[in-house]
Amino acid sequence: IYGFESFENNSLEQLCINFANEKLHQQYIGRVLSCEQQVLREEGIEWSCAAPYRHNSGCLELIEHPTRGVFALLNEECSLNRRSSQTQPATLASRIQASGNLTDSMRTAVFRVTGAKACGGVGARARQGPRRHNDAQSSFGIRHYAGDVAYSTVGWVAKNQDKGAQARLGELLAECHNDFLRTILATAEDGGDGRSSSSSSSSS
Repeated sequence: IYGFESFENNSLEQLCINFANEKLHQQYIGRVLSCEQQVLREEGIEWSCAAPYRHNSGCLELIEHPTRGVFALLNEECSLNRRSSQTQPATLASRIQASGNLTDSMRTAVFRVTGAKACGGVGARARQGPRRHNDAQSSFGIRHYAGDVAYSTVGWVAKNQDKGAQARLGELLAECHNDFLRTILATAEDGGDGRSSSSSSSSS
């Protein structure tokens, strides 16, 4: 309904789009189906065709849980500032699927990706896994309201860090006319001790 995405290869971009769709779906369920049926029950109105629906709270919790969710674990990997390696995507995927990290509702929304066929797709095709066998270790699956989707975590840390955006933010701060913000920026550039790099080098 909202532009759900599932391709042969699904990455962080698809997860963000599908997460937004899950939030919209939750609003639709809550406002249109759940609340309306509750109003009918409270008013004593009988109706013969109650609309069935499935809550997607487990899926949303899996993605947005503040400490255990996919986004939280990704941000943690970025903050650890590890040297990028071939094992990093597999580590992230493994942490997302770790049983000790999941609540009961989160377990209903995640599945392991196996096999060596095309990655992605909805339903049974999503479970077939990535194109390359090694990529199965760096993939995980989510049971969305629209179907099962397999995601590859390759490149997620670099995408989430977005050093280009950080550089642009520094440029914007440098052009800022607010004295307080300019003082903070100058202090950060001087290493936090209030001394300029030039004066430090000359004194040494």
